[in-house]
Amino acid sequence: MITALIQVTPNKSATIYAAATVIAKCGPMLREELYATMDFGPSHTRETKLREAFETDWLRETPSGQVELTEYARRHLEAQKPKETYVGQITPAQYRGDWRKGSLSKQYIPNRRGPRADVPAWSIRQKNSTQSK
Repeated sequence: MITALIQVTPNKSATIYAAATVIAKCGPMLREELYATMDFGPSHTRETKLREAFETDWLRETPSGQVELTEYARRHLEAQKPKETYVGQITPAQYRGDWRKGSLSKQYIPNRRGPRADVPAWSIRQKNSTQSK
């Protein structure tokens, strides 16, 4: 009797999904190495979780005893990698702040004449100055 494997993608929060990402980064591992790297929970649930990963065609065991990704899991993890973003990408116009619309505070708007390198003494006001007539 031939049993067909059911290909199921586990939740991203599942332990076997996290184990697959570790195996994708580090390569095939022995069960003991995988248990040391990942927290599979109590010792009596480790084999159950790993057997579930084998039954859903997410992970497989090689003849040498190492646990590796199946082709299905490898394709899924490749598709989940973030796309490269262009460094010089410009934010679309509708998201740029505009001081004329009031989205920016006036204190952050630079002076249109540019900053002054020196501040003359005559332009500084004295605090609490009283003028006598």
